[in-house]
Amino acid sequence: MAFEIGASAIASVLGMIWRFLEDFLPGGQIIKIVSNIVVAGVVVILAFGAIFSGASLSLLTGNIFVAFVFFLGVGYAAASLIADLIGL
Repeated sequence: MAFEIGASAIASVLGMIWRFLEDFLPGGQIIKIVSNIVVAGVVVILAFGAIFSGASLSLLTGNIFVAFVFFLGVGYAAASLIADLIGL
């Protein structure tokens, strides 16, 4: 359990760092695409969660690889939101 929480935190921080350094790091556009897909997936799952009881965010966090990609995208999206709010 502790490994999964640590990996999720590391993925979120990596996503945030990648957002602020995307012009200097390779694959910046790939992480942006992954982030957009993750955010869209979360919205779809939350929308279907109201209809189907089996659809929840645990679908995205049940597997460690999927959870790492999920939190990488969420970290990137959060950093993008912060950067847009402060004008970076």
